[in-house]
Amino acid sequence: MSELILHIGSHKTGTTSIQAACAFLAQHENPRSFSYLKRVERPINIYEWQGSTDSFVLKLRNDVIDQLLIPGPKKCVLSSEMLFFCETSESLETIAKIAKERFDRVTILCYLRRQDLLAVAHRNQVANGAAAASFYGSDPSPIPQFSPHLKRYYDYATKLNTVWVENFGKENVVVVPFERDRLEGGDVVHDFGKRIGVNTLDYKGGERNVSQSAERLLLKIALNEAGVAEDVRRVFVKFAAKDTPKMRPTKYQAKAFLDNFSDDNDRLAKEFTFEGQPFLFNPSMDMYPEQLNDDWNNERVINLIVSIASAVKRLERFGLQKP
Repeated sequence: MSELILHIGSHKTGTTSIQAACAFLAQHENPRSFSYLKRVERPINIYEWQGSTDSFVLKLRNDVIDQLLIPGPKKCVLSSEMLFFCETSESLETIAKIAKERFDRVTILCYLRRQDLLAVAHRNQVANGAAAASFYGSDPSPIPQFSPHLKRYYDYATKLNTVWVENFGKENVVVVPFERDRLEGGDVVHDFGKRIGVNTLDYKGGERNVSQSAERLLLKIALNEAGVAEDVRRVFVKFAAKDTPKMRPTKYQAKAFLDNFSDDNDRLAKEFTFEGQPFLFNPSMDMYPEQLNDDWNNERVINLIVSIASAVKRLERFGLQKP
């Protein structure tokens, strides 16, 4: 019997660590018992996107997925947080058909982070110019301004029902809150291993995708927005201070953002469970300050760019190499 575990994220819920652990397990586990479905020789995305903010659309590359979904071992894992961008039942029809034809069982495993916490954590991806930058835009604030198109990602109940339950059945969709005290051993990798029945205790990967300082983060956002080439961006960012405070909205800003999804989360609690109880997020706002630590805005970022550009020119004038 071969089981496919589709790990669909969501974003900023330890997905990079889980994927690194899966790659480790693929090398150390019995190949008859575990397989990580990923193209190693010529890595290629299983998706492509176009548009930005309210016109953002992600499409799966069914030809690539068809090549990846090869049964055999007892447990096979395909992991991509980008799958959580899928919005319609039709977008999953092909992958669902292939998966159900080739595997005896298909399990959808999804970790969810409270919407405000995810939005704050996602700023790193915006700064790196990834798909997140196209979806959110490049506003330098510590939390995005609410826009109706954000519901397309953050209305978890609708997304899970419309896309995943519709194609695979509710009994095959497992949803876990991404909160340390509710994860096995307080660790998402060990939690993932327990839920799919694989031992991950030998994996010692450490923390990945650590959040960046406000100065570094905002500089990267500004440079991406200005269309600065990647090699030039690296020079600028290397000068940015690493020890400035991290970007955090105030409690008021975070709650105002989260309130846009209160009805959605009520439906999530009614329609999905965790450990036999309604699926609820921890409501605490204690991780946020009462007031902003600094006045981060476009003017501050522009001044930072000017000062760094001046420093780079001075280095070149004295014949010193760029960092």
